[in-house]
Amino acid sequence: MFVGGCTIEAVEDVQKKSGAMNIDVIDSLEALIDKSLVRREDQAGDEPRFTMLETIHEYVLERLNTSHEAASVRRAHGEYYVGVAESAEPHLTGPEQGRWLDDLLTEHGNFRAAFQWAEQENEGEMGFRLGGALWRFWIVRGFMSEGERRLRTVAALPSAGGRTAFLLTRE
Repeated sequence: MFVGGCTIEAVEDVQKKSGAMNIDVIDSLEALIDKSLVRREDQAGDEPRFTMLETIHEYVLERLNTSHEAASVRRAHGEYYVGVAESAEPHLTGPEQGRWLDDLLTEHGNFRAAFQWAEQENEGEMGFRLGGALWRFWIVRGFMSEGERRLRTVAALPSAGGRTAFLLTRE
């Protein structure tokens, strides 16, 4: 489900929220690393990230999509990354802004996947929350066009209930 990698915290949270397989995350990741199916990337001062080769990622997604757990895992992933964005939002100004923007950039693929899920599942509220938390990131890091497109798509969902999103426009 994760795009561009993830942390142990992310895997544990999504597993817990989704009710998916009851496994020991650390042992499972170690086993996958030993088989060269997952790669651990240590980052200075941060939690390590875990990534997969794209072909393995595609295979895993295909298997997930045919499982009975797909909907709950996708929802849990979306909820987790909305929480990440909302936690970061208050820190996107001030002396720690650069670090927080870097953290959001690292998770950008996962935010995109969460938006895609929200759009596909008519989860307008989730999409608005994610966009509301990421707007400063989009502006500062040059993703304004993408952000505008995402918010327009979310605003057009039936679940948006006629609400409109604050849309960024360029003059």
